[in-house]
Amino acid sequence: MKSNGHKDISKLLQLSESLQKGISSLSNVNNIVETQSLISTLWNENQDAAIEPISNAFLNDNSWEMVKQLTNVINGSSVKYVDNVYTKVIEKVFGKMDTVEILRKAKTNLKCLDECVSIHRAVFNQLQSNGDLFGNSTISLTRYIKATMDDADYKNTHPDMQTRHKEIKDKLPKSVRNAVFSSSVCVKNTNYNEFFYPSGLSNDTNSNDLHIVSTLINGDGGSAAIFKWKVSFLDNTTNFNLTNEALNEYLYSSNNVVGVGYRRKIFTKKLSSDTVTGVNGSWRFEVNGDGVFIINVDRNEYLFADDKRKAMSKREVFTSTKVTSGAVPANSGWDIVDCTDSNQTPFKA
Repeated sequence: MKSNGHKDISKLLQLSESLQKGISSLSNVNNIVETQSLISTLWNENQDAAIEPISNAFLNDNSWEMVKQLTNVINGSSVKYVDNVYTKVIEKVFGKMDTVEILRKAKTNLKCLDECVSIHRAVFNQLQSNGDLFGNSTISLTRYIKATMDDADYKNTHPDMQTRHKEIKDKLPKSVRNAVFSSSVCVKNTNYNEFFYPSGLSNDTNSNDLHIVSTLINGDGGSAAIFKWKVSFLDNTTNFNLTNEALNEYLYSSNNVVGVGYRRKIFTKKLSSDTVTGVNGSWRFEVNGDGVFIINVDRNEYLFADDKRKAMSKREVFTSTKVTSGAVPANSGWDIVDCTDSNQTPFKA
């Protein structure tokens, strides 16, 4: 049965489901294998019949019930077939809709096992071929990959698909991958190779519950825990809070502009009921190769390390806007390092 296009989709589904139901009444293993092969051949010869309605569902947000029915059938085919179908679907819809919307609709409307691995792989390939792998869509892709891997049913994903998923994960920009997948991170300034941490209480008489954030030369001592942070993404956004594990305090940008130029001091503050909304404590990443820029959401200011040292080899950390030329402030590049294992922290206790 050759398809004349997606108009034959109902007939294909009826035939496939009829064959699938018939398998339960077969006792001969060879007959079962032959019937399963027939279903796969049927869909392999009529790929467009699957691609068109799935693409239309993504673009127009309709016919998802048929797509779910269709997905149940094609997921019984070979891994190669599932991968081919969803790769071609993403090729058709990519660029016509927001990348995050593609990922959200897949997660919302599909089982998101084998098919979501194929979708993640296809989106990754599109971002890479368009030179946008280091763009901010990659952060959303990384979060959706993790959500799929964390799903209780992920164990039912085909082993080949799990291998492909891991391959995609390993190719993601390193700092983004660590921020999303690591339970503890350390944050290193790429220019100075120094890690930031809450270095001591503020001497501001109005801020005696705040800790000043500074960077410290690698190897100058200090307890391991004080350099470890937890990245907590907010709802379905790429914004996050950054909480110091040793003090249970979150990173935030102060209200006061200080010193030469337009810059604000950075502190940590005890967690409170407003932490989720993050008053001046919400941050976002801007991908910078394998590193990142860290930007305060409320102020749209970049986190950077001062070029001058304080006592004990410390540099204070500030936020500031882009300079007049549109360039980011100096010393504003950061690496997010996996510090889940205490042996991976820059400073051992």
